[in-house]
This record gives sequence, structure tokens and C-alpha cells, in this order.
Amino acid sequence: MNIDDQDFTVICPVYNSSDYITETLESIFAQTLRPSEIIIIDDGSTDDTVSVIERVSTQWKFKVLVINSQHRGPGAARNLGMMKAKSNWIAFIDSDDLWERNKLEMVSDNIILNPLKNIFCHSEYHMYKNGTLKLVNYGADYDYSKDLPTQLYLRNYFSTSATVCKKALIDEYGGFDEKMMNAQDYELWLKISPKGNPFFLEEQLGVYRIRDGNITSRSIEKKMLNLFKIALRYKKYVTKIDFGLKIIQMLLSYIKQKIKRLIGGNV
Repeated sequence: MNIDDQDFTVICPVYNSSDYITETLESIFAQTLRPSEIIIIDDGSTDDTVSVIERVSTQWKFKVLVINSQHRGPGAARNLGMMKAKSNWIAFIDSDDLWERNKLEMVSDNIILNPLKNIFCHSEYHMYKNGTLKLVNYGADYDYSKDLPTQLYLRNYFSTSATVCKKALIDEYGGFDEKMMNAQDYELWLKISPKGNPFFLEEQLGVYRIRDGNITSRSIEKKMLNLFKIALRYKKYVTKIDFGLKIIQMLLSYIKQKIKRLIGGNV
């Protein structure tokens, strides 16, 4: 594989992210392997997110493309970034998540070693409000001998900020569903799964922030509705038994989240 085929475009949607975006940007700027492009899509922020981005970028002497947009959600924002991206690989990161300094370098090394793979996902820490860290290895239970669509239908193996994907694969399937304000990342992974060929890195290369305070009962219900739509949309991937199992999983998850919300616990 030609080294030029491993260029990365970083795509980061932001919305009222001024409290977190500095740390996120610094984790990108500090990469041991410099990305070819950094594209940030401001999804109609009403705070000083854009000015913070400009200040931090200037301090680090990094050129960042900032695209201003009306508030349409993260799926639409990422699609805007994809339209401008020129690299072969897309590295997604959300505006409050973090990367380890060697994230892109490690992914690049594994692209060389696994030239037929077109989706790479690494392990990451889940960081809770109290600072507690939980290591999540997304590929620990993935079976390479079985097809991706069936496994992915029953369980999401990908975290957006931990996933690097071949741009051509996403382009082929039309990108994110812009009508979904949440769960649109899982919908994309399922959509591209028939031609997806994943590789999971055991190394912990990022931090995903669990921001419980942003999860309301209304948002739980909206996400559950989107997950139900996704289950219906891609039930062709599985048997009727697996479809029924998926619905049961969703209902149990919804009940669990509602109960925890009522008693004031983390969701």
C-alpha cells in the first residue's frame, strides 16, 4: 500500500462545545502522525465555540477548516465535512472526546498491516462525570469468521470517536441519515456493513466522555424511537428470531434507563 493512501481527514461536529473543545482540539493537534486535514463543522452554536477554536488553532499554529451551518444535527454536520474532505480515510471525533497522541499513527500502522480492511476501531476509556474510567474493548467479542451485518444488528461494535473509515465506503452509501438527531452513527455503520471489513485494535487510543447531565427522559425516548426505526430498516440482515431478540433488547434497555433516570442514577 502506498503511504499516500493513508492520509487522514479529521471530522469534528461542534454545537455549543466551548467547555470541552479546547481539550479535544489539543488531543488532535498533539498527534504523532499529523492529519492531512482537520474539518470542524459548527452546527449553529450560540456560544463562543468558534472563537475558542480560532484561538486554540492559532496557539498551536494549526490550519483548521471551520464550516458554519444552521443547527441540523451531527449527521448533517458530518456530511458537510465529508463533502469537503480530500483524504482517503475519515477519522471522526466528537467535540468533547479525546485521542491519545499515537492514535492516528497506530491506525496508520494497522492499515499497512491489513490492506483489505476498510473500517478500524480501537478501544477507549469511558469517562464518567466523577472522573471514573472504564476501559471498553469494542472488538473483544467480535467474530471475524461471521458476517458483519448480522453481528452489528444485534450489537453496536463501533464508537464514532474511535472509528476510522475509508471515505469511499461512506460515500458509496450516501453518508449519515440527516433526519436522525441521534443514533445516526449506528445507522451508518449498519448501512455500510454489507461491504464493511472491520479491524479492531485492542489498544486504548481515546476517551469518550459520558455526559449524563445531557440525557433527559425526552432524549431517551427520541433515541429509542430512532433505534426502533433502524431495527425495522435493517431487519433484512437477520432472521425473524434475531429481529424479535433485538426488539426485546431495546425494550429492556429503555426500561433500565427510565428506572435509573427516576432514581437519579447514571444512564
